[in-house]
Amino acid sequence: MREFFRRIHYLLNRRQLERDLQHDMEVHREMMSAESRKDFGNSSLLREQSRDAWGWRWLDRLFQDLRFGTRMLRRSPAFSLTAVAVLALGIGVNVTAFNIADVMFFKPLPVRDPHSWVRFGFESPASSSTSVPYPAVMFYSENSSALSSVLAQTSTTITLSGVTNETLQAGVVSVEYFRELGASAAYGRLFDPKSDNAPDAPAVVVLGYRYWANHFGSDASVIGRTIRLNQRPATVIGVTAYDFTGLDPEHGEQDDVWL
Repeated sequence: MREFFRRIHYLLNRRQLERDLQHDMEVHREMMSAESRKDFGNSSLLREQSRDAWGWRWLDRLFQDLRFGTRMLRRSPAFSLTAVAVLALGIGVNVTAFNIADVMFFKPLPVRDPHSWVRFGFESPASSSTSVPYPAVMFYSENSSALSSVLAQTSTTITLSGVTNETLQAGVVSVEYFRELGASAAYGRLFDPKSDNAPDAPAVVVLGYRYWANHFGSDASVIGRTIRLNQRPATVIGVTAYDFTGLDPEHGEQDDVWL
């Protein structure tokens, strides 16, 4: 620690210390005989060596490089702007590509037991898709013995009716969606297969956390309130957790409401 503080002291007082060193060297040279001065050495080189001994020579070189780089950039502003734009574009593309690859291939889904999930899809000689008709989803849900549960999820836009009609991004999911993912509500509750799946069950809606915070001011009393979606009443029963994204992290955090 003593060595560290010594270097900090030099860094803060290096101009004064260098002036003192130069003065002392000149005094010693004057006191020496003409013959002895030949053996004194190069004063500039000795001062350079003293900076290395004081321990911050690398910082001087860094500032010199920065000053030189700044002068070169000022001489050719058009080239500088082009270089900065190319670097920014390259870094942005690489960061975006890494984030997509991280979500798709490396980072596990933020759900319970993420490695046990599979995605349905269909293929034909002409095309392939991960969109599956809902009747097929229900068929596999009711008849498959290899799967513990089958969930459905899609996204759509919906209108919040009021003084000013507002377009919302809605995640539309099967009733057991939240339960099977192991999700919990920040406030209220999430969909319950027993009470929300009956043919005569009232329409209910779960708010996304960010939409709830921005639109309702993080007011927990919104639970139980009735809002109108596409001119139809729906009761707010809960708010998703702050970090909930569902099975589609790229779009799930953008969903304002869940139906």
